[in-house]
Amino acid sequence: MRNAKIFIIALFVFLNCVTNIYALDTLAFVNVNNTYLVNSHTLEFQLRIQRNSDKWLKFVNGTFQFTFPQGITLDSDFEIQLYQTDLPETVISGAGLPKKEYLIEYQKYDERFSITILGPENYIDCMDVPLDTSLLLGQFRLIKNGGDPIPKLIDWLQPQNYYQAVAYKIETDSIESNVTWYYADDNVEIHDGRNNTFSIGYDESRPWGFEFEDFWVRYAGQTNLQYGWSTRREINAVGYTVLRGYKFTDEQVAYTDTIGSFVDYDHYNADFLSQGISASGFIYGEFDDQVQYRGGDYSYALWGRLITDDGYEFDSLLSIRDVPVPHAVIVQANASPNPFNITTKINYKLDDDVYLTAFVSDLLGKQVKFLTHPETGEKFDKLLMPMGEHYTIFSAPELASQGLYNIVLLAYPINDPTIEISRAIVKVQLIKDGVR
Repeated sequence: MRNAKIFIIALFVFLNCVTNIYALDTLAFVNVNNTYLVNSHTLEFQLRIQRNSDKWLKFVNGTFQFTFPQGITLDSDFEIQLYQTDLPETVISGAGLPKKEYLIEYQKYDERFSITILGPENYIDCMDVPLDTSLLLGQFRLIKNGGDPIPKLIDWLQPQNYYQAVAYKIETDSIESNVTWYYADDNVEIHDGRNNTFSIGYDESRPWGFEFEDFWVRYAGQTNLQYGWSTRREINAVGYTVLRGYKFTDEQVAYTDTIGSFVDYDHYNADFLSQGISASGFIYGEFDDQVQYRGGDYSYALWGRLITDDGYEFDSLLSIRDVPVPHAVIVQANASPNPFNITTKINYKLDDDVYLTAFVSDLLGKQVKFLTHPETGEKFDKLLMPMGEHYTIFSAPELASQGLYNIVLLAYPINDPTIEISRAIVKVQLIKDGVR
């Protein structure tokens, strides 16, 4: 019994010593908290450091590297912005090392990003951090312009002791038992043997202010395009703007025209204002846009003006859509069956609304008959036809001679003198029963 008591006391002393050693080893806690989605393409988070030891007084510098658990690739549309910080006289991406201020720089890699903070040239100018006080190194925003929504979580890049680094300073020399002697000008590096030295927190209490769903643009015919968009959740949205550009190459787009906006006086549209607070979102459109040129791609960019809980407004690129505008031609035409006995079906496709003429001629060019609309019976003599796939029927007259005939289709553009008449000729062969 006595031996058991001695063992318990010894175990208690041992655990207490281990706990004290770990407490000594933990110089600071580096935390990411208040992580939340400002909108579907903007993630905000705070990077904080808390002094947890008397071994250091001043924050000097640090490199913090992050990744997304979903493993997305960070392309050129990904950017990092500093929203606010407790560091004095902060300079962002300045030239050279800072003198008496802090320098904050960002780096993007394929599947990770880093935030580097460099302190003043002389450690005496570095910022003091009171004991057990959380210092806001920065409130940052990760913005993914266009494409898929940004993930709502980030994580520390692993292994932490390789990718994460923080340095501190003390004002006077110090020595403690079982630790290194630190001089006033030494860097005191963080000890990351404990899991909670670095931590990530997601603020579930802050609702998503805005969530984008879709942006669509379609060609409606006669150089008219229709567009609209939808949201899944809309709380902190102010309004929207749509820009149009002509796509000269696969990469080059100049958005020269504002075609609708909640702020632009020349193109103001009250329907572009946010429809209000909604947990389920809204549908906007459809809106019409008449373009000038055919035969190329137009690019449309949808921007949203969003607002944070504290009233900060910013513009976010929500989506981009490219749409080709056709030449107003007959893109295909064929007959089935061919050869035929009495009747054959003429299938054709128009890539725009046109006035259509369709008739049958013999090989000498003599017109035999006009074809007619299969549903209305109207003669195809500059008959208005919408873009899309259509058909008509050719029934050979009873006295028609067997042989070759031409099915002639002529498409006349509507109110567009810049486009020539489109022509298609389908050769068909009439073979009567009992004649070969």
